[in-house]
Amino acid sequence: WVEKNNLGTKRVLLLPPVNKDWQRDAYNWGYWSLSQLPYALSNARVLSKWHGLTSEELRLVESVYNSIEKNDESNFLQLASRLNIGYLLLRQDVLINSNWTSSELPVSYKNAVESFGQVEKVEKFGEWDIYKLKLDANAEIYTTSSLNFALDKYLLLANEFFNEGHTVGISALKS
Repeated sequence: WVEKNNLGTKRVLLLPPVNKDWQRDAYNWGYWSLSQLPYALSNARVLSKWHGLTSEELRLVESVYNSIEKNDESNFLQLASRLNIGYLLLRQDVLINSNWTSSELPVSYKNAVESFGQVEKVEKFGEWDIYKLKLDANAEIYTTSSLNFALDKYLLLANEFFNEGHTVGISALKS
């Protein structure tokens, strides 16, 4: 589905987030791993509260999840745009009843996301639902006299120096 629909550089936010203390991906049908299953299954740019994030990146990702939990669509869309999130993957088969690796209840995320006007469900695969964000595309076209590159770990910092509406993104995808 990811390759057929050409997600480009858009990220896919996992819902619910992985357990922040254990940082394991676990499902009620027996899968358990230190690696996120959606990451292992496709070349999509999956985003969650995961151990590879800097403290600042983790703070931003937690803010995204908090905005969903609070049903704050405006803040959610602003943060999603800033983090280049274009899709949500709601996993309704995550392990929720374990004291050592449990996730949050998917139903609260489902209810919030489905109440957002700028989010639409585009696909269902068993217990997984994929939602697309209907973000306004910036229609401006302009030229530049120079081009600067930033390593992935410096993108967050680079974005702090740009005016609102301009974002530094990642040009390389996971192969």
